[in-house]
Amino acid sequence: MTLRTLELLPRGDAGWTSGKLKFGRSTTVALGPNGSGKTPIVKALLYALGHPVALPPLVQEKCAAVAVEIDTDDGEFTLERRLTESGVDASIRGADGASRAFSDEKALSEWVLPRLGLPLRILTGSGGEKIAPYVSVAGPMFLVDQDTGWVSGYVPIHAFVRDQREEVIRWLLDLPQKHRPVDKSGFQEAKTKLAAIQELIKFKRRALEALKRELGEDRRRDATQVLEERRVVLERQLSRAQSALETMSQTESALDVRLRGAVQHRDELLRRLGNTKRRKAQLLEVQAEVGAELGALEQNEVASEAFRALCGNEACQFFRRPEESYGRRVLYLKDQLKDFESGTSETERELSILLAQIVAAEAAVTDATDVKRKSLEKAGGGEAIDVVQAASRELANVHVRLDRLERIAKEQARLEVLIDREARAGEEVAALRPTGVRRDSARLLEARSKLAASAKEWLLTLRTPNVQVDVGFDEEFHLVVDGERFLSAASPSGSTRTRLVLAYHAALVETSLQMKGSHPRLLVLDAPRQHEMNAADLSAYIRRFHSLSSKQTDPIQLLFSATDTEVVPQDCVDELWQPAFAGPRYLGSPPRAEPAGGPRLNAKR
Repeated sequence: MTLRTLELLPRGDAGWTSGKLKFGRSTTVALGPNGSGKTPIVKALLYALGHPVALPPLVQEKCAAVAVEIDTDDGEFTLERRLTESGVDASIRGADGASRAFSDEKALSEWVLPRLGLPLRILTGSGGEKIAPYVSVAGPMFLVDQDTGWVSGYVPIHAFVRDQREEVIRWLLDLPQKHRPVDKSGFQEAKTKLAAIQELIKFKRRALEALKRELGEDRRRDATQVLEERRVVLERQLSRAQSALETMSQTESALDVRLRGAVQHRDELLRRLGNTKRRKAQLLEVQAEVGAELGALEQNEVASEAFRALCGNEACQFFRRPEESYGRRVLYLKDQLKDFESGTSETERELSILLAQIVAAEAAVTDATDVKRKSLEKAGGGEAIDVVQAASRELANVHVRLDRLERIAKEQARLEVLIDREARAGEEVAALRPTGVRRDSARLLEARSKLAASAKEWLLTLRTPNVQVDVGFDEEFHLVVDGERFLSAASPSGSTRTRLVLAYHAALVETSLQMKGSHPRLLVLDAPRQHEMNAADLSAYIRRFHSLSSKQTDPIQLLFSATDTEVVPQDCVDELWQPAFAGPRYLGSPPRAEPAGGPRLNAKR
């Protein structure tokens, strides 16, 4: 899922709106002073995605709904959730206009989670019962709420899953579940899932092979770079040549009119020629049909005369007399044939005239084109035309080749994801096999090791004080710092705790990418306590996250709210949101007319 826009819709004429806020491809920063409404904007996004956060009462009073435009593998959708005191009132609308309504959190979660890239997983309750997947269970790992999210790495609104925090980490990293609900059909379902993945792999491989057969010279490793460089060169050539032609075009208007008139006259004659040819073909076809019918009737006439001679009885009614049957029909058809022959002759004369006129019209077009070219050549434009024509053709070819390479890269990435999922599905089948013995896979140890290494790097990026190099993840996937589990009651406080939370979430994203897990390509961080931290440290965090995202075929979107402009690094923010209403505030009544020089939404950095 890729977020495109976010918008709060007003409730009535005096209601509040946010305007349409556009998400960046990778990094989006909501900038504004305390009290400007950054948190309600961020919470509105969480609320729309199905996370049961509480919006401020005044926002619920002034706003009717929140709408999010998204891109998914299934197409483009608008997800709209009405602001209600309780329950769920949401709908999704596709680009084709088809819509679907949701009236409960479970149904909304089951639609949103797969679009986020998180496959649905039946979890285990405290009593061993099945628990359906909810956004409220997985969300706190990637949707960090300002009110509770900065206490530790995972602070759920509801805790009803057995070992919930660990199970969510396993879920996001595509690791085997720690607890499985009691279900005898689980083994068969796991085998069916494995077989389906294997079939998808076969299909993907065939599709990739077909695409690669079209590559030709683009099989080189540096083909994309070479084509991109050539594309830039061609676009510059086109720009220069078109500029030259535009400069000369003001003096060539009369020649253009002549050439355009000649082309239009020729095209009109060609159209008439086509119609006349079709009319002649129709006449010949009907003429042939009438001739065939006439031949049949004449044969029947001969046959009837022979039979009447054999009968010899004047009163015989076996065959009627010619004047009563064939004779009149034959005469009628012969008259028709004469008419068709006359019409065909007339059409052929018309065709002859049109062909002569078209020869003359083609000569006029050629003459006008030559005059135009000679005029341009005198002004140096002939070369520009040749450049435009040649560069346009080559540029179109370059775009086709680049598109093919991009599709191959995406298909290759999807194939690798499927191969990883096949391995995990195989582990799941082995774990559920009735006669098997459950063992933790090597992927669990690998995940813990990668999480620890990544967390250390992010803590160094944030220049975290009071933390030594002893950072790791234990067997239950708790972050352990200097021998102490990082929980809400742990000793780190102030900016150190905030840095640990930031590093925890970034490490989870990075490890999921390294292990081809299922962490959503989205991380929302609502207003960490910036007054306790150096702005340069937060800026370094955003810069490194942007670098991590830019290396991916499908980027990871980061939404980060900030009060200090120094937090926003140059050239690493795709979209910068700023308050658009007086106050300054992010929410307000829609103005009758935009004030001149007012604040803009989505300022580019």
